[in-house]
Amino acid sequence: MRQMLLTCQCRDRRLLRHITSDRTSLWLERCRSSLFGIVAMAAFLGASVGEAGASGVTVLPNAVSYEYFGLNFAINIATSSSVGTLNYTGDPGCGGTCTATTSLGSDPSVSLNVNEVTFQNTSGGFAEAELGYYVEYVNTPGTYTVVLHSGDTLSVPFSPAFPSAGQAYLGFGPAGSDTTSINNFNQIIFQDTDCVDGCRTGVGNFLSPMPLPTNQSVQMVANTPYFVQTWVTISPAPSGLQLSGMVDPTFTTNTGGTFIFSPGITGVGPSVPEPATWVTMLLGFAGLGFVGYRKAKGAVLSAS
Repeated sequence: MRQMLLTCQCRDRRLLRHITSDRTSLWLERCRSSLFGIVAMAAFLGASVGEAGASGVTVLPNAVSYEYFGLNFAINIATSSSVGTLNYTGDPGCGGTCTATTSLGSDPSVSLNVNEVTFQNTSGGFAEAELGYYVEYVNTPGTYTVVLHSGDTLSVPFSPAFPSAGQAYLGFGPAGSDTTSINNFNQIIFQDTDCVDGCRTGVGNFLSPMPLPTNQSVQMVANTPYFVQTWVTISPAPSGLQLSGMVDPTFTTNTGGTFIFSPGITGVGPSVPEPATWVTMLLGFAGLGFVGYRKAKGAVLSAS
């Protein structure tokens, strides 16, 4: 009897060690799987938010603007240097809607509406809406090709008796050091102008004006501030006709990275993740899939 009890106790201890060993192995396996899952998820999250975190580090200078009405050969003048709308509607020399608008947000643009009538036997004059802002392309150091999308509309009906003129302009290049200037270029690497019934001499391609390009490839050095300048001008005649113009630039890229802008401007155009980011994301997903496979396999073995 004593021998049988000792034999049973030995078997019980071996069984206990076997059970304990299995539980320990299962616990270690779960730890390894969880750790792998955490690493994979961290890699995925790092790929997703890494660039966004980097873009939040730099704060670019504020946008600058200028809005002007000088109708009736500048007898009646109104100006503003605050982003928004200068409303000259109802004032002397305006026979309809007269507004000069600069906008930020997700769609930075300039627009101008003029309707001039004779006032105190005078006519002619000038109106303008101008905006300058900053953009930076955040990516690993290097020079990248990005696409500057722009478009303009100039509605300046021709009248032989009352000739008016309109012009739209877009300039782009590395920023200078005077952040209070609306012409803060260190260098202009791209500029274009579109005109109706005459261009301002010396501005862009004034000798052969054409609509601003829809897709213009430009080079940007990563993590370097660039300046965008855009304006619309109209030299009205007292025709009583409604004249208008607008310029609306945006940026896109297929080389990864992201764009940041002056405060008040949100993302303008999408950015596509770069190849290295895709690889990291795919590795993260593969890791999560492997974790799921190991857990499923373990569940089948336990059931059997």
